[in-house]
Amino acid sequence: MENILKFIVRHLVFIVMAFLALYLVGLTLGAEANYFSWSIDAKFWFGFFANSIAVAIHGYWFENR
Repeated sequence: MENILKFIVRHLVFIVMAFLALYLVGLTLGAEANYFSWSIDAKFWFGFFANSIAVAIHGYWFENR
């Protein structure tokens, strides 16, 4: 159970890291600063890419720990 909780917390941290990085990239490319005013499609793709990047960070973390 402890390993599962560690994995979930680590994934949430990785999602936050990916979200912040993608958000900054989006802002530099001209996206509106208010995330909640984005369309549902933009939020979906943003979340999809944030989770995909978080999974890639997991792979990197497991390779190099």
